[in-house]
Amino acid sequence: MALSSSIKQVACERLFHFHPLKRIARELGVSAGAVRDWRIFLNKGDYAISV
Repeated sequence: MALSSSIKQVACERLFHFHPLKRIARELGVSAGAVRDWRIFLNKGDYAISV
């Protein structure tokens, strides 16, 4: 199941502000692995996370 772009947007904003990965996942109802992957994309400069 694809996650909405709004959830990804919120997760990315929280990662920029150094919120804990597990807390982001729990609050958004997504896996910690998904948030970890988004963090990897952000660290590589890929801000256009596909939906």
